This record gives sequence, structure tokens and C-alpha cells, in this order.
Amino acid sequence: MKGVLGIDLGGGTQELELESLEDSVLVGDEDYLEDKHGCPAYVAPEILTSATYSGRAADMWGLGVMLYTMLVGRYPFHDSDTSSLFAKIRCGEFKVPEWVSSRARHLITALLRRDPARRLPAEDVLCHPWLTRPPRDHPARDPTDHTVPSIPTPPPTSLTSTHKFPPNVATHGPSLFGL
Repeated sequence: MKGVLGIDLGGGTQELELESLEDSVLVGDEDYLEDKHGCPAYVAPEILTSATYSGRAADMWGLGVMLYTMLVGRYPFHDSDTSSLFAKIRCGEFKVPEWVSSRARHLITALLRRDPARRLPAEDVLCHPWLTRPPRDHPARDPTDHTVPSIPTPPPTSLTSTHKFPPNVATHGPSLFGL
């Protein structure tokens, strides 16, 4: 199942194609879920300990894991054994390296709170200073620098299946399940 999402980036609507929506759920005002799907590294602690959980709050936890991973280069909770990984997630203890900015550190810790009721909701994430203020050591940005330019795509004939990768280049991404 695929989905297309239209996003207005200021210069017109861009389309974003979403793959693999079979685990997605549309929720209304009541967002309590019972299904337990997803990558083990991104599982919120309440999913491991409760019969029902808030899908929105669990998504904010996953966003925190993703942000940590993008900025630090590793998962906040890691173990090759799934049961040990889940024990670490339930405990909720992690350390953000000192070299991560204080704003980013604050956002990560606000997203990775064990208590889902205290976790930062999406509306507050979008207003967080890490996203809304320029870095302290940089001047204010040009208001148009957030736009994504249209990049011409090469015709399909320019990509051939006979292309050879050098022996030291991986041709596939890492598996998130191979923790």
C-alpha cells in the first residue's frame, strides 16, 4: 500500500510518496491503540508495559529516537538481544553526548520521557527553539532558505541494471532489525 502526501513548502506543493503504510493507523480524538508493530529500536516503553497506549505519544517517542540517531549516529537504546533492548527502553536511561547542542539535547530529552503524559506533543515540537531559532553562532537565516528547489530527475534510461558498484560500496541499507 502506498500513499501520496501533498506538502506546501512555500514555493508550491511538493508531493511526498510514502511506502509501506500497512502498519499505519488513522486516529480521531481517542488515539488509544492495542496493536504492537514496528522496529524494536523505536518502541516506546508504554507499548512494552501496557495493553493500550497513545499512538500519538508513542510516535513522539519514535521521533525522539530518530532525532537522537540522526544527531549522534547510534541508537539511544541498543542491544543485540531484543529482550535486553526492551529492558533498556523500559528503564529509559540514555545519555546525550556533550557535543550535542543544548537545544537539541532539550528536545531529545523532552521526546524520550518514559511517562507518555509528560512527553512533548507534536504541536510543541514544531514550536521548539531547536527548530524555530537560528543557531547561536550563526546569523539569522534568509527566510527563503527553507524551500526545497525542484531538482530535475534523469530520464529512466540513464539508470541501467548493468552498473557495477566498486567492491567497497554497499548496495543496500542497514537493517534496523539487525540490532
